[in-house]
Amino acid sequence: MNAAKSPLPETLRTAFSTRKVYNPAGEQVDLHSNVSEAEATELYEAVRELKPAFSLEVGFAQGTSAQAILQALQDNGAGHHHVMDPFQAQFGECGLEMVRRAGLDHRMTFHRRFAEEVVPSLPEVGFAFIDASHLFDLTLCEFVLTDKRLSVGGVVAFHDMWMPAQQAFIRYVLANRKYTVFRPAKAAPQSPGPRPSMLKEMLRGISSKLPAAERIFAREFLKPWAKFELGNLVFLKKEAVDQRPGPFPRTKSEPDGRQPMKSLSDSHLPLSAAIVGCGALAELYYAPALKGMQAAEPISVAALIDPNPSRRAILSRSFPEARLVSGVEELKAGEADLAIVASPQKFHAAQSIALLRTGLHVLCEKPMASTV
Repeated sequence: MNAAKSPLPETLRTAFSTRKVYNPAGEQVDLHSNVSEAEATELYEAVRELKPAFSLEVGFAQGTSAQAILQALQDNGAGHHHVMDPFQAQFGECGLEMVRRAGLDHRMTFHRRFAEEVVPSLPEVGFAFIDASHLFDLTLCEFVLTDKRLSVGGVVAFHDMWMPAQQAFIRYVLANRKYTVFRPAKAAPQSPGPRPSMLKEMLRGISSKLPAAERIFAREFLKPWAKFELGNLVFLKKEAVDQRPGPFPRTKSEPDGRQPMKSLSDSHLPLSAAIVGCGALAELYYAPALKGMQAAEPISVAALIDPNPSRRAILSRSFPEARLVSGVEELKAGEADLAIVASPQKFHAAQSIALLRTGLHVLCEKPMASTV
């Protein structure tokens, strides 16, 4: 990258050339866990083209991608960037220091919290960059939260496509959501991964012509990642609001005596939830997530279920309106729309089945059962 023509801030160009960043004490630290200079430029060009009033970023590290996004907002003459990273201390606060040195901190609000605690309360955003854990389930969670705040026509970017989990995630979004691949107009073309061998291509061509090939062969075999022709940084554009129908509504009891399941579509809001198991999992993860959702969605916690009174009492500090009960059988009909099973694993199957039979939607922590 030619520094004389680069639109990136000087602090970032220097970091790429020296492979060093600074912490608040003025000490140099090795640059790592970062986007490349070409990828930073591509982020810059995307934000310049989209001109978002608000943007968000999940994952901060040493602030390389944030500097590129912030410089684009600065050059646009408008825009504010929300960044989330509860682990900034583990990076020596270098991200915050580098943004400060770039003189771009006035365009950024930093949240030392998880995405699920912050995103629901943010304004509508036109651009987002998710570059955090790279685990499939957590990336999916961060995407779903972001999608609720991303405007139609907005773009969300993901990094490190060499990881199988990231590839699987992009496949899922393109197959199930109204998103298409976006390429910034001024960005340099990215180099896709290696092409598969000719023998594999021949086998794939023959296999794809077999009847019911999609049910026989894995999708990764029928369409390998190289066929997508995507680089290490992928941009997805939101084409429409997700309007897929929810679970099929039931209007009468099922033959086995199950109650009809209520729809969780927007017409049924507000929603109420019951938390089953009030231990550390509920206290550290589900309670903050629900509190964060309450800032933007009309959801309440109707019941806290746990045989241990002290655990129920601790969690009730976050949800004083909830009824405290010791078992799922004490949950009243119609008291909640959704049950979150966060109890010890050995209780998951029995509790989930009992709750489903009452007509509740159930979100069960893994594993769903300890035996098969």
